[in-house]
Amino acid sequence: MISMSSTVAFNSDLIFSEMDGDFIMLDVASGKYFHLDSIGSEIFREVKEPRLVADLCAVLATRFQSEPGQIQTDTLQFLTEM
Repeated sequence: MISMSSTVAFNSDLIFSEMDGDFIMLDVASGKYFHLDSIGSEIFREVKEPRLVADLCAVLATRFQSEPGQIQTDTLQFLTEM
C-alpha cells in the first residue's frame, strides 16, 4: 500500500512517449495502456527519480496552488491505480 511516507519512482519497464504535454505509456508485461492527463503527466515527471510521496505532494500543491489535503488524496489514489 502506498502512503505519504512511501518512496515512489516510475517503472523503468514502461514504454512511454510525450505528446502535447501528456504522456502515453505502455506496460509491456501486462499489456496495459495508459494516457496521463496534464496532472498525471506532472506526477510522472516528478517521479522519474525515486521520491517520497510527501515531497511529491508538497511540490504539486505549490505548483497547482491547491489544497494540500486534496492533492494528497488525489496523488495517493493516482499512484495506487498505477
